[in-house]
Amino acid sequence: MRLFWFCVLLSGTSFAQIAVTGTVRDAKTGQPLPFVSVQIVGGKAATVTDNAGAFRLRVPSDTSRILCSFLGFEPANQRVSKNMVVLMTETSHELTEVRVRFVNPAHRIIAGAVANRPQNDPEQLGSFQYESYTKSVVTADVPNQPADRHLFVIENYATRHFVRPNLSKEIITATRTSGTQTTMLASFAMLMQPFGFYRETITFQGRRLQEMLAFLNPISPNSHTRYEFFLADTLLHPTGDSTFVIEFEPKPGKGFSGLTGTLHIHSTDYALQYVKAQPADPNQVLSFVLEQEYEQIDNQWFPVKLAIDWVLPQFKLKGQQFVYRTQTWLSTIVLNRPAPMTMFDERALEISPQAAYQTDGFWATKQAEVLNRTEQNTYDYYRSLSAGKRFWQNALLNVSEWWTAGVIPIGKTLDLGTQNLFDANVYEGIRPTINLLTNQNFSQFLRLDGKVGYGFTDRAWKYEGRIRVNLNQARRMTWTLGYRNDISEPANVQYFIWNFPQIPYELIRTFMISRADKLRQWKSELNLRVLRYGTVSVSVTDEVRSPTYAYKYVNPDLDMWAMGQFHSTEIGLGMRYAYNEKFSQIGRGNIISQTPSPTISAHIARGIMAFTGSNLDYVKLNVKVEHTVQTRGLGETFLNLSAGKTWGDLPYPYLYNGRGALAGTNLIWVANHFQTMGLYEFASDQYLNAFVTHSFKNLLGKPRVSWTKPEVSVVQAFAIGSLRHRDHHEGVDFSTLEKGYFETGMLVDNLYRQKIKGLVYIGAGLGVFRRWGSYTRANPDENWAVRLVWNIGI
Repeated sequence: MRLFWFCVLLSGTSFAQIAVTGTVRDAKTGQPLPFVSVQIVGGKAATVTDNAGAFRLRVPSDTSRILCSFLGFEPANQRVSKNMVVLMTETSHELTEVRVRFVNPAHRIIAGAVANRPQNDPEQLGSFQYESYTKSVVTADVPNQPADRHLFVIENYATRHFVRPNLSKEIITATRTSGTQTTMLASFAMLMQPFGFYRETITFQGRRLQEMLAFLNPISPNSHTRYEFFLADTLLHPTGDSTFVIEFEPKPGKGFSGLTGTLHIHSTDYALQYVKAQPADPNQVLSFVLEQEYEQIDNQWFPVKLAIDWVLPQFKLKGQQFVYRTQTWLSTIVLNRPAPMTMFDERALEISPQAAYQTDGFWATKQAEVLNRTEQNTYDYYRSLSAGKRFWQNALLNVSEWWTAGVIPIGKTLDLGTQNLFDANVYEGIRPTINLLTNQNFSQFLRLDGKVGYGFTDRAWKYEGRIRVNLNQARRMTWTLGYRNDISEPANVQYFIWNFPQIPYELIRTFMISRADKLRQWKSELNLRVLRYGTVSVSVTDEVRSPTYAYKYVNPDLDMWAMGQFHSTEIGLGMRYAYNEKFSQIGRGNIISQTPSPTISAHIARGIMAFTGSNLDYVKLNVKVEHTVQTRGLGETFLNLSAGKTWGDLPYPYLYNGRGALAGTNLIWVANHFQTMGLYEFASDQYLNAFVTHSFKNLLGKPRVSWTKPEVSVVQAFAIGSLRHRDHHEGVDFSTLEKGYFETGMLVDNLYRQKIKGLVYIGAGLGVFRRWGSYTRANPDENWAVRLVWNIGI
């Protein structure tokens, strides 16, 4: 009973408070004063005036007094009244002859939020885990017309474990999409919205391969120099603390990718309680509005609801605007309980094999929010369709899943590979390739893979077959036995070219191949993951190479005269370490969801002359390092270093070409290559290449028109090498690199952008490059190269 009367008394006290509104003005000019601190004398409640000098505050009684404080003015103490006006007198104090007017209090609040990021950011905790329910819809947004059903409804149930600094594993244990068994859309909800709002840049996977959409976070160091902040309101709580409501937008002319929106920041620990943000650039093809809500879990502010709407503002079909809308509710949140290290690997997001086969009863227990009528209508609509109509309704999803997996199903156990379906290069011309391979329905442990291709210019058939055995799924341990009857470009490090190229800019180089060896090769290889980001391969290769060009190898020391065919048997050990590389499963395939940096690749091979008739004895070492450095306010620097060395005298097919990209009428820029160096101009048996590219992105300015968005990059490249016994190589003309090769260039990307169907921008720019130093050509025009730079962006 006492507790009852205590609650009544407490509530009565609360209701007895009086709401007071007023305006604070300059006593001399009568102008309203924004950002004035207004607080109850002897109490905790406080607020700040808005841009119009107005405030609203709840006070205990009509006899209460308020104190107004403002830097540069005398404090004003006044009894409350309805619609009161407080006049403040400017102080006469001066500091070094500069009169202090006021400081935007929003800057102080943002500074507090930045300073408290380490303790408020959930990803600075030692570890956490949670379960989540996600509901997404793909819908057509028609103004003033509610939809009776969506295009798709997707539901996910997932678990996530995180261990500082960057170990994350999210497993979708259950998923369903209206009308289809495909899991193609299951991963998008996790990939297309950020967890938390504390990183210096808010990033999303972009349409440009291996690139991201990135926006400067308003809660980041010195953000007040780039963002405008406005304290829009102060929400008072019965506990005596409050929440600051701050609106933000980029300052004009700052030339960076920024956001606009609202932040709710807690007054005690400057932690985020709510955020709503969207891109500030209205010309962006792909736009979004994100919202996040935070609550205190064991004295730690933690996200409890994430939501994001993605929209293509310029794209409409029959007057309909398509929107991808997703909401995620987090539950069963556990902080600082470390997960076993064995559960973390290179896949940050994966889908359980049985995820698509959960019952309606399961979903009824996991839904954080009951499906509304429109969402339920969507499920009912697809269930009412025949199997044939359902297939055609979901044809786009099926094709997308095939594309991400790189295969097209042509039977229950057999797939058609699409990655090499239409190859081409100068030597072979157009080369269609049929690649058939078994899938998991055939076997979880064994895969058979066969290719047949035909070059229309060299008029030759090529074929390849492989058997792969999965020895240990947890360690990604596989053994592969393969045979190739094909061509191979001479003097090229294929370990670098074919494994993780910088697509698409570096891959363009493969279309230029105009010199080839015929290759017959047997290869046995064991691959496995080591540590967390490493891959190791051990291989035995036996091959015969026959140059198709006029080349003879003459080595008096080995009694090799006019040799034109080479047989090698090689034992190789390879390693690749890609720090922080993360993949995410989409459908049956994987994409890189976090680009690694640095990446270190190394391969050492020993050629042996035993048992097989091999006539080459050598040791060969190849190394490559790639690293990206982002400097706030200056852009991004990409470093590519590669080196190789051979021990033993080798014929031309086993040497190193210079990384030239000057061939015929080629006008396309090729990343990490010399644009002014001929394709086969140099050769070495030991070399070092260095490419340093610095991109200023759009830091140099953002035009106000949508058809141009210049992004300037500068490139500096260097190569040095040497070759023993140049006289052992006859029939091919090349130079050596002892004096060092230098090239400097500048790229201006997106000089012109064309919007395609309102979906993407096709961007085009120019690059200008010049070779200089000891290998400068006599004809000045031959030292310059102009290249076209292209991209697909948003």
